[in-house]
Amino acid sequence: MRALSRVLFAVLLSCALFAQTSNQTQVSSDVVPKMIRFSGQLKDANRTVGITFTLHKSQQDNASLWTETQNVKLDESGKYSVLLGAMKQLPVEVFTSGEAQWLGIHVEGQAEQRVLLVSVPYALKAAEAETLAGHAAGEFVTTEKLTQTLQQGGVVGSSVARSNSGGAVGNVVTNLATNFTDNTTNQVVLVTQNGSGNGLVATAKTGNALQGTTAGAATYGVLGTNSAASGTAVGVRGSTNSPSGIAVYGTSNAASGTGTGVKGVSASPSGYGVFGQNSSTTGTAVGFRGSSASTDGVAIYGTATSTSGKTKGLIASVASTDGIAALFQNTAASGKLISGQSGPSSTEVFWVDNGGNLSGTSLSATTSGTAIYGSSTGSEAIYGYSTASVGVYAIGSTSGVYSRSTGSGGIGVEGVAGTSTGSNGVIGYGATGVAGFATVDGSVGTYGNAGASAGGRGVWGTGATGVLGSTSVSGGTGLYGDGGSGSGSQGVYGKGATGVNGVSLVTTGVGVHGKGSIGVQGEGDGTGLDIGVDGLSATNGGDGVFAYNGAGGDGIYAGSVTGYAAWLDADVHVNGALSKSSGSFKIDHPLDPANKYLYHSFVESPDMMNIYNGNVTTDSKGMAVVKLPEYFEALNRDFRYQLTVIGQFAQAIVGREIANGEFTIKTDKPNVRVSWQVTGVRQDAWANAHRVPVEQDKPGVERGSYLHPELFGAKQDKSVYAARHPAVVQHQKAVQEKVAAATKEQ
Repeated sequence: MRALSRVLFAVLLSCALFAQTSNQTQVSSDVVPKMIRFSGQLKDANRTVGITFTLHKSQQDNASLWTETQNVKLDESGKYSVLLGAMKQLPVEVFTSGEAQWLGIHVEGQAEQRVLLVSVPYALKAAEAETLAGHAAGEFVTTEKLTQTLQQGGVVGSSVARSNSGGAVGNVVTNLATNFTDNTTNQVVLVTQNGSGNGLVATAKTGNALQGTTAGAATYGVLGTNSAASGTAVGVRGSTNSPSGIAVYGTSNAASGTGTGVKGVSASPSGYGVFGQNSSTTGTAVGFRGSSASTDGVAIYGTATSTSGKTKGLIASVASTDGIAALFQNTAASGKLISGQSGPSSTEVFWVDNGGNLSGTSLSATTSGTAIYGSSTGSEAIYGYSTASVGVYAIGSTSGVYSRSTGSGGIGVEGVAGTSTGSNGVIGYGATGVAGFATVDGSVGTYGNAGASAGGRGVWGTGATGVLGSTSVSGGTGLYGDGGSGSGSQGVYGKGATGVNGVSLVTTGVGVHGKGSIGVQGEGDGTGLDIGVDGLSATNGGDGVFAYNGAGGDGIYAGSVTGYAAWLDADVHVNGALSKSSGSFKIDHPLDPANKYLYHSFVESPDMMNIYNGNVTTDSKGMAVVKLPEYFEALNRDFRYQLTVIGQFAQAIVGREIANGEFTIKTDKPNVRVSWQVTGVRQDAWANAHRVPVEQDKPGVERGSYLHPELFGAKQDKSVYAARHPAVVQHQKAVQEKVAAATKEQ
């Protein structure tokens, strides 16, 4: 771009004269224009060019605040004039922020130039003068209007008292208590605080700082509400420093109905309906106390109305080592200490009677520590009995059920399934369903006996981890299963998101060892992750899955009905020859990456060929030297050349062939642009030892078979893999039929 120094002057001049160009753009006299006149000059003349204009916060900022492209007509001297914002409206707010703005000018085929916009464009802020920060002047209250309003309401007399700071208007009544009495259906007094201070502050030396009294059967003595939808908003908070004081005390004197002493309501997901705090460390200080004399009343009632988040109706907390978080006391001879109710109909699901006995139609405990703890020296620590469902059911982040027996011959967990079909002795469900530990030589951490019944299972696990076996002793076995000699029996059978997970903590240990016609078989159940076999290694030199065939078979075979045989989400290295039926790259389509793919086939030849190419321009004598990589001649041999002249008719030849990492190109004219291509055949050590055989007879076992039999009208049993692995193909058919049947059932 030429004459950049004129641009600032052009911007100032054109913006100042903008109002005079009404013949080009009609602008209403009462509306601030949303466009800026800009002028410039280019080398070219009498043609139309595309120019992209952008706005930036600084001269080097790559992020654009606004962008617009216009087709600009140049006059005979290359000058042009445009209206910025004609194609896409300018963001007025960037000129009202008070920050400097830079205009980027990018002419097609040229480097971008930037100029600093100065004062005139910032006149757009004048649009704000049409209103007072968005409000009409009539919305503001003058001192005269305020005085008249207060006098008409009877709040003040003939004058209005002001604070020394000239702030809020105060009540001029002195030496008298102020009482408010009315018969409204909402509130008598409303205090609204729009700042960060308190809405209402009450202080008393000996009396109550704030007292609420009501005689209504369904009303509240004090109602505290915080409408904040997030944060630690508090409806009502009381605090006292007296050793025998009460932070919050609410009393409802109604003798019937559903009167409530204190009720706090919070809509915040992490807020509290009522929060009471007593900071005294001695005495009988009470953080919160509620009392009701009604026969159907509630002493303390907490409700969290939010339908999401970790809301709490009531939290009891104590910091003393000898304290009690919650004390439930029933002074009657009978009755209940605790009653748990659930659902909209308040169905009682568990209760604790006055004797401390826990009963219920359904008992469940959830905690980050130990949900249920039982200790007994003579009988069962925890005993559950059910005639139709589950005796004891536990879910835990570490262990669903944890039981330890310290006596000789004792049993940590014993489950008796009875004789009914489908019954289970022990079912564990959770991050770890069932965990068994053995600390004595010869003992067994978990023991399951399926008996002689068909289909029985000694140990059966389902979940994120069905069964986990772990050993930390040299020579130990993390998980051992013996299927016996029965047809179809299985030593260890795992099914689930992770069917079987075996962990060994010994350097040469084995997490899971399988031996048989199928060493280890993993099968997903169609839910969750649905992974048949999951291999994981946490060391730099380890392998997630290791497969090796010591004979002439294959290390790994993977197939899929409609999906990919293998999806490798990282770099892949093949330490040997790679053969394939076809090859291509697959990427998100550059023009529609969200909805299309783009494929390109690999360039292939019977030789191990490398391709190099580029463009070069000959000098005034028609000569050009092409430099090649230093390793070129060590890696390649048998060079071939291709030359193509660009932009004009000329002759080009290879003046001197490749030597010392370069070759020359000669043209019959000077300054000719030439596109060149050189190919070479690999001659490195590995290539020389493993030349690709272009034509090769099929081995005897593969003769008469095809890599893709369907393309030649043959069945799948004529495939090369079927010829090499007939037994595996039969197993594959069985698996496919099983999957198809399971899919049909779903």
